[in-house]
Amino acid sequence: MDDDEKRRVLARIEAARDLQCEGKQVEMWRNFDNEETRLRVAPKTPAIRVDEDALFDFLNESNEPTSEAVIRNLLCAIAAKPSKYGRLVVP
Repeated sequence: MDDDEKRRVLARIEAARDLQCEGKQVEMWRNFDNEETRLRVAPKTPAIRVDEDALFDFLNESNEPTSEAVIRNLLCAIAAKPSKYGRLVVP
């Protein structure tokens, strides 16, 4: 899956407002000015800022073929433990 396809997956998830992580709805939106995907796990909590270029590099470097399910799972993992994915998360 090339980066444009990954962007389309992110756009579909955002448009559908459908990122379920461990039974919880995670708010997701994209900031095109900074090329970031932002995640919020609960109302009034700070957003987790994910660098899209770093996200795509991470996916490209993995040994697993990229699919929408893989991207969803990675976003959920980042939302659950952003510190584990330090190079993907913008401080």
